[in-house]
Amino acid sequence: LMHTSADKLVPVENSLRFATAMAKAGLEFELHIYPEGPHGIALANTITSVNTPGYCDKSAAKWVEQAAEWAERIVKNNNK
Repeated sequence: LMHTSADKLVPVENSLRFATAMAKAGLEFELHIYPEGPHGIALANTITSVNTPGYCDKSAAKWVEQAAEWAERIVKNNNK
């Protein structure tokens, strides 16, 4: 899960509730909350920012790599 605390459209509490529900259900998850970035930040890089201020953030852009690492870890753990 990825969210920004600066998201003015969807409260960050929604991701916190989702993560809590996943934990209660015993599901694996990872949650990252970045300080900057509006709703719809997408990849948070120049590819998806379309030169729109605030939609390019180096910190939030890490979510893509982190999500890929998480998915690889899940696959590896499930193949043991």
